[in-house]
Amino acid sequence: PSPTLHIGGNFEHSMMPGYYYLTYQAEDEDGNLSKELVRTIRVSTESTAIEEEGLGQYVQVFPNPSNGRFQIRMNLPESQHVRIEVVNALGKVIQRVADANISSADYQVDVSSVSSGLYFVRIETDNDRMMHKINIVR
Repeated sequence: PSPTLHIGGNFEHSMMPGYYYLTYQAEDEDGNLSKELVRTIRVSTESTAIEEEGLGQYVQVFPNPSNGRFQIRMNLPESQHVRIEVVNALGKVIQRVADANISSADYQVDVSSVSSGLYFVRIETDNDRMMHKINIVR
């Protein structure tokens, strides 16, 4: 069997206003599962945009796509313990970026030694967690 990404949640294709969630969990060839991650999304009639709730509204990852060098900018409403890691599609940690108490920070990330492909920036705080997709291209 090949690696698999399980996606679930209650996100509907109808895009009716409300709060929805998506879940992500990776499974490797041996059946080992990563930690399940959850993202909350608010769909509003006030605009045509989908607004992200929770931790995602305080985090920017750019440029995306990237050549392997990119920036993570955080501006949290209050200081809290934050762990930031770059992981591959199977959840394997490629680089630990931060593991500290912060409220605002800019991190320059260099994973230019990895192969082109889809990676994730995993961010966990005391109260929330998120995954941000980053595409590495050469």
